[in-house]
Amino acid sequence: MKKILLVLSAVIIVAVSFQSCKKDKNEIDGKAKIDNADKDLSSMFNSFENGDAATTLLKFFSFSKKKIAKEGGDEAWIDTMFTRLEDVIDFDQLQSELENDDRFYFNHYQGIYTWNHSSQTWIKTTSDHIELAFPSEEEYTTNDILVTFSSYTDQEITIDSLHMWAPTSLHAKIEQNGVKLVGVDVNEIIFDVDLFYLYKKIDVSVYVNPLTANYFFENRTPTNFYSSYDISDASNRVGINANLNTLHELTEEFDEQDLKDVSGKIFINSLEFRYSVNIEHIADYPNEPTDEQINNDINVDVYVDDEKIGYLFVENEDVYIVYNDGSRETFEEAFAGLIDEIEQFGNDFAKKHTKRIKKQKRKLIKFLIFKTGGFKNLKRVAMYEHRKFSKK
Repeated sequence: MKKILLVLSAVIIVAVSFQSCKKDKNEIDGKAKIDNADKDLSSMFNSFENGDAATTLLKFFSFSKKKIAKEGGDEAWIDTMFTRLEDVIDFDQLQSELENDDRFYFNHYQGIYTWNHSSQTWIKTTSDHIELAFPSEEEYTTNDILVTFSSYTDQEITIDSLHMWAPTSLHAKIEQNGVKLVGVDVNEIIFDVDLFYLYKKIDVSVYVNPLTANYFFENRTPTNFYSSYDISDASNRVGINANLNTLHELTEEFDEQDLKDVSGKIFINSLEFRYSVNIEHIADYPNEPTDEQINNDINVDVYVDDEKIGYLFVENEDVYIVYNDGSRETFEEAFAGLIDEIEQFGNDFAKKHTKRIKKQKRKLIKFLIFKTGGFKNLKRVAMYEHRKFSKK
Protein backbone atom coordinates (compact mmCIF):
# COMPACT_ATOMS: atom_id res chain seq x y z
CA MET A 1 0.00 0.00 0.00
CA LYS A 2 2.89 2.35 0.70
CA LYS A 3 4.15 1.76 -2.81
CA ILE A 4 0.75 2.67 -4.23
CA LEU A 5 0.89 5.98 -2.44
CA LEU A 6 4.47 6.50 -3.55
CA VAL A 7 3.68 6.03 -7.23
CA LEU A 8 0.41 7.93 -7.38
CA SER A 9 1.47 10.73 -5.04
CA ALA A 10 4.64 11.38 -6.97
CA VAL A 11 2.80 11.48 -10.27
CA ILE A 12 0.10 13.78 -8.88
CA ILE A 13 2.69 16.21 -7.49
CA VAL A 14 4.21 16.44 -10.94
CA ALA A 15 0.84 16.73 -12.63
CA VAL A 16 -0.45 19.69 -10.65
CA SER A 17 2.80 21.57 -10.85
CA PHE A 18 4.31 20.92 -14.27
CA GLN A 19 4.15 23.08 -17.40
CA SER A 20 5.69 21.69 -20.59
CA CYS A 21 6.67 23.59 -23.73
CA LYS A 22 4.24 23.00 -26.61
CA LYS A 23 6.40 21.68 -29.45
CA ASP A 24 5.83 19.33 -32.33
CA LYS A 25 6.61 15.76 -31.31
CA ASN A 26 8.82 15.41 -34.37
CA GLU A 27 11.06 18.10 -32.94
CA ILE A 28 11.23 16.89 -29.38
CA ASP A 29 10.33 13.49 -27.94
CA GLY A 30 8.57 12.72 -24.69
CA LYS A 31 11.78 12.11 -22.76
CA ALA A 32 13.10 15.54 -23.67
CA LYS A 33 9.82 17.12 -22.58
CA ILE A 34 10.20 15.55 -19.18
CA ASP A 35 13.84 16.62 -18.98
CA ASN A 36 12.80 20.21 -19.74
CA ALA A 37 10.09 20.34 -17.08
CA ASP A 38 12.11 22.19 -14.46
CA LYS A 39 13.05 24.89 -16.99
CA ASP A 40 9.41 25.75 -17.63
CA LEU A 41 7.85 25.21 -14.20
CA SER A 42 8.35 28.74 -12.88
CA SER A 43 6.15 30.34 -15.55
CA MET A 44 3.02 28.59 -14.26
CA PHE A 45 3.73 29.73 -10.71
CA ASN A 46 4.57 33.24 -11.84
CA SER A 47 1.41 33.49 -13.94
CA PHE A 48 -0.54 33.42 -10.68
CA GLU A 49 1.68 35.45 -8.37
CA ASN A 50 2.28 38.15 -10.98
CA GLY A 51 -1.24 38.04 -12.44
CA ASP A 52 -3.77 40.88 -12.31
CA ALA A 53 -5.79 39.22 -9.52
CA ALA A 54 -2.88 38.63 -7.18
CA THR A 55 -1.42 42.09 -7.79
CA THR A 56 -4.68 43.89 -6.98
CA LEU A 57 -6.04 41.66 -4.24
CA LEU A 58 -2.78 41.40 -2.34
CA LYS A 59 -2.64 45.15 -2.41
CA PHE A 60 -6.24 45.75 -1.38
CA PHE A 61 -6.35 43.13 1.36
CA SER A 62 -3.09 44.50 2.72
CA PHE A 63 -0.50 41.77 2.71
CA SER A 64 1.53 44.72 3.87
CA LYS A 65 -0.40 47.29 5.90
CA LYS A 66 1.42 50.11 4.20
CA LYS A 67 0.09 48.99 0.84
CA ILE A 68 -3.57 49.26 1.71
CA ALA A 69 -3.57 53.02 2.10
CA LYS A 70 -0.91 55.67 2.20
CA GLU A 71 2.52 55.19 3.66
CA GLY A 72 1.31 55.80 7.18
CA GLY A 73 -0.65 52.52 7.11
CA ASP A 74 -3.99 54.21 7.99
CA GLU A 75 -6.87 51.80 7.40
CA ALA A 76 -9.60 54.18 8.56
CA TRP A 77 -10.89 54.81 5.04
CA ILE A 78 -11.68 51.12 4.56
CA ASP A 79 -13.34 50.95 7.99
CA THR A 80 -15.46 53.95 7.06
CA MET A 81 -16.37 52.66 3.62
CA PHE A 82 -17.64 49.28 4.78
CA THR A 83 -19.18 50.52 8.01
CA ARG A 84 -21.30 52.94 5.97
CA LEU A 85 -22.48 50.07 3.80
CA GLU A 86 -24.84 49.40 6.71
CA ASP A 87 -26.67 52.60 5.75
CA VAL A 88 -28.00 50.92 2.60
CA ILE A 89 -27.92 47.25 3.58
CA ASP A 90 -29.92 46.21 6.64
CA PHE A 91 -27.41 43.95 8.33
CA ASP A 92 -29.68 43.60 11.37
CA GLN A 93 -32.29 42.06 9.09
CA LEU A 94 -29.63 39.90 7.46
CA GLN A 95 -28.42 38.69 10.85
CA SER A 96 -31.98 37.96 11.95
CA GLU A 97 -32.65 35.94 8.81
CA LEU A 98 -29.49 33.95 9.27
CA GLU A 99 -30.23 33.21 12.92
CA ASN A 100 -33.98 32.55 12.66
CA ASP A 101 -34.41 31.18 9.14
CA ASP A 102 -30.85 29.96 8.66
CA ARG A 103 -30.96 31.29 5.13
CA PHE A 104 -29.48 34.00 2.92
CA TYR A 105 -32.30 35.71 1.00
CA PHE A 106 -30.53 36.82 -2.14
CA ASN A 107 -33.51 38.75 -3.50
CA HIS A 108 -33.74 40.88 -0.33
CA TYR A 109 -30.36 42.45 -1.06
CA GLN A 110 -30.45 42.88 -4.82
CA GLY A 111 -29.31 46.29 -5.96
CA ILE A 112 -26.36 48.29 -7.25
CA TYR A 113 -24.38 49.82 -4.39
CA THR A 114 -22.01 52.59 -5.48
CA TRP A 115 -19.49 54.37 -3.23
CA ASN A 116 -19.63 58.15 -3.62
CA HIS A 117 -16.19 59.58 -3.00
CA SER A 118 -17.41 63.16 -2.45
CA SER A 119 -20.12 62.42 0.12
CA GLN A 120 -18.38 59.35 1.55
CA THR A 121 -21.65 57.43 1.32
CA TRP A 122 -23.12 54.51 -0.59
CA ILE A 123 -25.85 55.07 -3.18
CA LYS A 124 -28.27 52.25 -3.97
CA THR A 125 -30.22 51.73 -7.21
CA THR A 126 -32.54 48.85 -8.06
CA SER A 127 -31.30 45.79 -9.91
CA ASP A 128 -31.98 42.05 -10.33
CA HIS A 129 -28.56 41.17 -8.90
CA ILE A 130 -26.10 42.42 -6.26
CA GLU A 131 -23.33 44.76 -7.32
CA LEU A 132 -20.84 46.83 -5.31
CA ALA A 133 -18.59 49.50 -6.85
CA PHE A 134 -15.80 51.04 -4.79
CA PRO A 135 -12.17 52.23 -5.05
CA SER A 136 -9.10 50.11 -4.41
CA GLU A 137 -7.10 53.12 -3.19
CA GLU A 138 -8.03 55.83 -0.70
CA GLU A 139 -7.21 58.71 -3.02
CA TYR A 140 -9.14 57.36 -6.02
CA THR A 141 -12.14 59.49 -6.98
CA THR A 142 -13.54 56.78 -9.28
CA ASN A 143 -14.61 53.25 -8.42
CA ASP A 144 -12.25 50.84 -10.13
CA ILE A 145 -13.43 47.71 -8.29
CA LEU A 146 -16.72 46.05 -9.19
CA VAL A 147 -18.02 43.04 -7.23
CA THR A 148 -21.01 41.28 -8.78
CA PHE A 149 -23.25 38.50 -7.44
CA SER A 150 -25.28 37.73 -10.54
CA SER A 151 -27.26 34.76 -9.21
CA TYR A 152 -27.72 32.50 -6.19
CA THR A 153 -29.92 29.47 -5.47
CA ASP A 154 -30.19 27.21 -2.44
CA GLN A 155 -31.95 24.11 -1.15
CA GLU A 156 -33.34 23.20 2.24
CA ILE A 157 -31.75 20.04 3.61
CA THR A 158 -31.99 18.21 6.92
CA ILE A 159 -29.03 16.50 8.54
CA ASP A 160 -29.33 14.86 11.96
CA SER A 161 -32.62 16.72 12.53
CA LEU A 162 -30.85 20.00 11.73
CA HIS A 163 -32.53 22.08 9.01
CA MET A 164 -30.38 24.34 6.86
CA TRP A 165 -30.34 26.09 3.51
CA ALA A 166 -27.27 25.09 1.50
CA PRO A 167 -26.20 26.77 -1.76
CA THR A 168 -26.83 24.84 -4.98
CA SER A 169 -25.51 27.48 -7.39
CA LEU A 170 -23.74 30.82 -7.21
CA HIS A 171 -22.12 33.12 -9.74
CA ALA A 172 -19.92 35.99 -8.63
CA LYS A 173 -16.94 37.94 -9.89
CA ILE A 174 -14.59 40.80 -9.07
CA GLU A 175 -13.40 43.17 -11.78
CA GLN A 176 -11.00 46.09 -11.87
CA ASN A 177 -11.39 48.66 -14.63
CA GLY A 178 -13.33 46.09 -16.67
CA VAL A 179 -10.71 43.35 -16.26
CA LYS A 180 -11.91 40.22 -14.50
CA LEU A 181 -9.74 39.45 -11.48
CA VAL A 182 -11.66 36.73 -9.68
CA GLY A 183 -14.69 34.63 -10.51
CA VAL A 184 -16.59 31.94 -8.62
CA ASP A 185 -19.06 29.78 -10.51
CA VAL A 186 -20.85 27.15 -8.47
CA ASN A 187 -22.61 25.75 -11.51
CA GLU A 188 -24.45 22.95 -9.76
CA ILE A 189 -24.53 21.14 -6.43
CA ILE A 190 -26.97 18.26 -5.96
CA PHE A 191 -27.49 17.01 -2.41
CA ASP A 192 -28.83 13.63 -1.33
CA VAL A 193 -29.09 13.52 2.46
CA ASP A 194 -29.81 9.79 2.34
CA LEU A 195 -26.20 9.30 1.29
CA PHE A 196 -23.59 9.59 4.02
CA TYR A 197 -21.33 11.57 1.65
CA LEU A 198 -24.23 14.00 0.96
CA TYR A 199 -23.41 14.96 -2.62
CA LYS A 200 -24.66 13.47 -5.88
CA LYS A 201 -22.93 16.10 -7.99
CA ILE A 202 -20.57 19.07 -7.63
CA ASP A 203 -19.56 21.35 -10.51
CA VAL A 204 -17.45 24.34 -9.47
CA SER A 205 -15.09 26.69 -11.31
CA VAL A 206 -12.84 29.33 -9.72
CA TYR A 207 -10.96 31.96 -11.71
CA VAL A 208 -8.04 33.92 -10.27
CA ASN A 209 -6.57 35.92 -13.13
CA PRO A 210 -4.98 34.35 -15.11
CA LEU A 211 -5.66 30.85 -13.73
CA THR A 212 -8.87 28.84 -13.85
CA ALA A 213 -9.47 25.85 -11.56
CA ASN A 214 -12.31 23.42 -12.28
CA TYR A 215 -13.61 20.70 -9.97
CA PHE A 216 -16.25 18.14 -10.92
CA PHE A 217 -17.69 15.21 -8.96
CA GLU A 218 -20.58 12.92 -9.80
CA ASN A 219 -22.00 9.81 -8.17
CA ARG A 220 -23.18 8.31 -11.45
CA THR A 221 -24.51 5.04 -10.05
CA PRO A 222 -24.55 3.51 -6.55
CA THR A 223 -21.23 1.82 -7.41
CA ASN A 224 -19.55 4.38 -9.67
CA PHE A 225 -17.96 7.74 -8.86
CA TYR A 226 -16.27 10.14 -11.27
CA SER A 227 -14.15 13.13 -10.30
CA SER A 228 -11.90 15.57 -12.15
CA TYR A 229 -9.76 18.57 -11.29
CA ASP A 230 -7.72 20.82 -13.56
CA ILE A 231 -5.90 24.15 -13.57
CA SER A 232 -5.25 26.18 -16.70
CA ASP A 233 -4.09 29.53 -18.00
CA ALA A 234 -3.96 30.89 -21.54
CA SER A 235 -1.21 28.48 -22.57
CA ASN A 236 -1.28 25.46 -20.31
CA ARG A 237 -3.61 22.98 -18.67
CA VAL A 238 -2.82 20.37 -16.03
CA GLY A 239 -5.16 18.08 -14.16
CA ILE A 240 -6.37 14.67 -13.08
CA ASN A 241 -9.51 12.61 -13.44
CA ALA A 242 -10.54 9.40 -11.74
CA ASN A 243 -13.26 6.83 -12.35
CA LEU A 244 -13.84 4.74 -9.21
CA ASN A 245 -15.86 1.53 -9.14
CA THR A 246 -16.96 -0.14 -5.91
CA LEU A 247 -18.02 -3.73 -5.30
CA HIS A 248 -21.36 -2.63 -3.86
CA GLU A 249 -23.12 0.46 -2.57
CA LEU A 250 -20.96 2.10 0.08
CA THR A 251 -21.88 2.70 3.71
CA GLU A 252 -20.23 4.93 6.31
CA GLU A 253 -18.04 2.07 7.48
CA PHE A 254 -16.52 1.36 4.06
CA ASP A 255 -12.83 0.59 3.66
CA GLU A 256 -10.54 -0.55 0.83
CA GLN A 257 -12.13 -4.02 0.91
CA ASP A 258 -15.28 -2.45 -0.57
CA LEU A 259 -13.50 -0.88 -3.55
CA LYS A 260 -13.00 -2.55 -6.94
CA ASP A 261 -10.79 -0.41 -9.15
CA VAL A 262 -9.91 3.14 -10.16
CA SER A 263 -8.65 4.43 -13.49
CA GLY A 264 -8.10 7.72 -15.23
CA LYS A 265 -5.37 10.02 -16.37
CA ILE A 266 -3.14 12.79 -15.12
CA PHE A 267 -2.39 15.27 -17.86
CA ILE A 268 0.10 18.07 -18.31
CA ASN A 269 -0.70 19.66 -21.64
CA SER A 270 0.07 16.89 -24.16
CA LEU A 271 1.86 14.73 -21.59
CA GLU A 272 -0.43 12.14 -19.96
CA PHE A 273 -0.06 9.53 -17.24
CA ARG A 274 -2.86 7.02 -17.90
CA TYR A 275 -3.33 4.84 -14.86
CA SER A 276 -5.38 1.92 -13.59
CA VAL A 277 -5.31 0.37 -10.13
CA ASN A 278 -6.86 -2.99 -9.20
CA ILE A 279 -7.83 -2.08 -5.64
CA GLU A 280 -9.71 -5.35 -5.10
CA HIS A 281 -6.53 -7.37 -5.62
CA ILE A 282 -4.38 -5.02 -3.58
CA ALA A 283 -6.79 -5.15 -0.64
CA ASP A 284 -6.34 -8.93 -0.50
CA TYR A 285 -2.58 -8.82 -0.13
CA PRO A 286 -1.79 -10.73 3.09
CA ASN A 287 1.50 -8.87 3.54
CA GLU A 288 3.37 -5.87 2.21
CA PRO A 289 3.04 -6.09 -1.60
CA THR A 290 5.98 -7.26 -3.67
CA ASP A 291 7.31 -5.36 -6.67
CA GLU A 292 5.71 -7.96 -8.95
CA GLN A 293 2.30 -7.51 -7.33
CA ILE A 294 2.55 -3.74 -7.60
CA ASN A 295 3.50 -3.88 -11.28
CA ASN A 296 0.64 -6.28 -12.00
CA ASP A 297 -2.04 -4.31 -10.18
CA ILE A 298 -0.92 -0.72 -10.77
CA ASN A 299 -0.37 0.31 -14.37
CA VAL A 300 0.78 3.78 -15.41
CA ASP A 301 1.48 4.36 -19.10
CA VAL A 302 3.07 7.61 -20.25
CA TYR A 303 1.75 9.29 -23.41
CA VAL A 304 2.73 12.36 -25.40
CA ASP A 305 0.34 13.66 -28.07
CA ASP A 306 -1.69 10.41 -27.71
CA GLU A 307 1.38 8.29 -28.45
CA LYS A 308 2.75 5.97 -25.77
CA ILE A 309 6.39 6.73 -24.93
CA GLY A 310 6.87 4.49 -21.89
CA TYR A 311 5.51 3.30 -18.56
CA LEU A 312 6.24 3.38 -14.84
CA PHE A 313 7.81 0.30 -13.27
CA VAL A 314 8.74 -0.62 -9.68
CA GLU A 315 11.97 -2.47 -8.90
CA ASN A 316 13.68 -2.83 -5.53
CA GLU A 317 11.39 -0.18 -4.05
CA ASP A 318 12.40 2.37 -6.69
CA VAL A 319 9.98 3.74 -9.29
CA TYR A 320 11.38 3.93 -12.83
CA ILE A 321 10.24 5.44 -16.08
CA VAL A 322 10.91 2.89 -18.81
CA TYR A 323 10.97 4.42 -22.30
CA ASN A 324 10.04 2.70 -25.56
CA ASP A 325 13.69 2.38 -26.53
CA GLY A 326 14.33 0.33 -23.39
CA SER A 327 16.21 3.04 -21.52
CA ARG A 328 15.05 3.97 -18.05
CA GLU A 329 15.70 6.29 -15.14
CA THR A 330 14.27 6.65 -11.67
CA PHE A 331 11.33 8.93 -11.12
CA GLU A 332 13.48 11.09 -8.85
CA GLU A 333 16.13 11.41 -11.55
CA ALA A 334 13.65 12.24 -14.29
CA PHE A 335 11.96 14.95 -12.25
CA ALA A 336 14.77 16.10 -9.95
CA GLY A 337 14.80 19.66 -11.27
CA LEU A 338 11.02 19.86 -11.21
CA ILE A 339 10.76 18.69 -7.61
CA ASP A 340 13.42 21.23 -6.61
CA GLU A 341 11.40 23.99 -8.29
CA ILE A 342 8.26 22.97 -6.39
CA GLU A 343 10.05 22.97 -3.05
CA GLN A 344 11.74 26.29 -3.75
CA PHE A 345 8.48 27.96 -4.77
CA GLY A 346 6.74 26.66 -1.64
CA ASN A 347 9.52 27.91 0.62
CA ASP A 348 9.73 31.31 -1.07
CA PHE A 349 5.96 31.86 -1.01
CA ALA A 350 5.67 30.85 2.64
CA LYS A 351 8.46 33.21 3.69
CA LYS A 352 7.02 36.04 1.64
CA HIS A 353 3.35 35.91 2.58
CA THR A 354 2.36 33.62 5.47
CA LYS A 355 2.94 36.01 8.39
CA ARG A 356 1.32 38.88 6.52
CA ILE A 357 -1.78 36.89 5.66
CA LYS A 358 -2.39 35.99 9.31
CA LYS A 359 -2.49 39.66 10.32
CA GLN A 360 -5.26 40.72 7.97
CA LYS A 361 -8.77 41.68 8.97
CA ARG A 362 -10.11 41.03 5.48
CA LYS A 363 -13.11 43.25 6.00
CA LEU A 364 -14.38 42.87 2.47
CA ILE A 365 -14.46 39.09 2.78
CA LYS A 366 -16.34 39.33 6.06
CA PHE A 367 -19.03 41.48 4.49
CA LEU A 368 -19.39 39.63 1.20
CA ILE A 369 -18.79 36.03 2.19
CA PHE A 370 -18.76 35.11 5.86
CA LYS A 371 -21.95 37.05 6.61
CA THR A 372 -23.97 35.21 3.97
CA GLY A 373 -26.03 32.27 5.11
CA GLY A 374 -25.14 30.17 2.08
CA PHE A 375 -21.44 30.03 2.86
CA LYS A 376 -22.18 29.61 6.52
CA ASN A 377 -24.32 26.56 5.84
CA LEU A 378 -21.89 25.13 3.33
CA LYS A 379 -19.29 25.28 6.09
CA ARG A 380 -21.67 23.48 8.43
CA VAL A 381 -22.22 20.76 5.82
CA ALA A 382 -18.47 20.33 5.53
CA MET A 383 -18.13 20.13 9.31
CA TYR A 384 -20.87 17.51 9.38
CA GLU A 385 -18.97 15.41 6.86
CA HIS A 386 -15.77 15.80 8.87
CA ARG A 387 -17.48 14.55 12.02
CA LYS A 388 -18.91 11.58 10.16
CA PHE A 389 -15.57 10.48 8.78
CA SER A 390 -13.79 11.18 12.07
CA LYS A 391 -15.94 8.52 13.73
CA LYS A 392 -14.48 5.81 11.53
